[in-house]
Order: sequence, then C-alpha cells, then structure tokens
Amino acid sequence: ASPTMRSQKHGFIIETWHGKCEPKKKLINISADTLKAPVQCTINFGASGMPLTREQLAGRYEFQMFKDNSAMKGVHASWIEYAQIPPERAMGFLLKVPQLSLCPNLFPQACEDVQQKLRDAHHLLHKSKAYESGPRVLYYRMKRVTVTRTSTTEELFQSDMSFELRWQVSRQDVYEFVVDPGTWVPSWEPACFDVVNLV
Repeated sequence: ASPTMRSQKHGFIIETWHGKCEPKKKLINISADTLKAPVQCTINFGASGMPLTREQLAGRYEFQMFKDNSAMKGVHASWIEYAQIPPERAMGFLLKVPQLSLCPNLFPQACEDVQQKLRDAHHLLHKSKAYESGPRVLYYRMKRVTVTRTSTTEELFQSDMSFELRWQVSRQDVYEFVVDPGTWVPSWEPACFDVVNLV
C-alpha cells in the first residue's frame, strides 16, 4: 500500500447500502450508495496520493448461498473491474456458525469446525497453484488394462481400461470441497475419451 493508504489506518466509513435478493437462486447483490454523502467518514479519499476512490473501495458485492445453506460465496465485483483480476482473486467465503457464545473466551464447537475448514483450505492451497484462466492442461495415465476376449481370426479383442485423470482446480473448488466434501463436484470436468478404433 502507498504511504497515503497506510496513513488511513483505523479509518472508517458509515454509509448507506442497498441491494436485491433472488431467494430461488440464492443470490444477493449489494452496493454502496455513493451518490449520497456518507453518514460519517474518517477516511480522506481526497488526500494526495490516495489511489482508491470511495466507489472503488466500497463498490459492488455479489453473494451466492451454497445449496445446503452451509456457506456463502462472495465476490467483490467492482474490484474485478478496477484491478482487472480474475474472480478467484476477489473471492471470499462466509461460513455459517449456527450458534454464538456471549463469552469471548468460550467458542462453540461450530466455530472450531469453521476454523478447521479454513486451516484445511490453507493447507491445500499452500505452495500450490490453482487454476485461474486460459486453456486447461489435462494429465492422464492408464492404471489398468484387462483383456476379456480375443479373436485371432477376426483380429479383434475386448478389454476393460481404467484411466487416472489429473488437472488443476480453482481456488473456489478448493473452498467448496473443504466446506462440503461429501457433495462436492469440480466446476470443470474433461469430456469422456472417444475410442477411435472401436468396432
């Protein structure tokens, strides 16, 4: 961050937000009403060297609830437009905690579960490169080949084959897997192989 940005530490803004919700699709869009003056603001957006405007800092967010309502995926949509970054770099997750503790030193089991899920996601992503954009690279190897029938006169054979496929998944895939591994499916899967010499 620039020196001007660092000087805004502990600053805050209170402003009006509005949005809309589509319950059937579990979608929520919210955005700051930057046409109105903020209710209260201690951030000096007009300072010399301040790289971000109020619109860019607040902007627009898009949320989608998971099918099982266990978590919500959020994207800072306006930051994608401003910084020209892929959605995976402007994405976060809100995990559902069904109960809260009034004592700050006593955390319910649900909070521990959430913390463990975040640790698992960090472990999977640490020193790993997730897919962002561009062509997919697919690695495969044949694990098993079993010939079930041969015909020397017809020059034909039947066999069962097993392949192992590997490809990079996105950061979103990693978080969704950690949240709900039982029902997780990758957001992209390769097409089935076609046998070109099939009779």
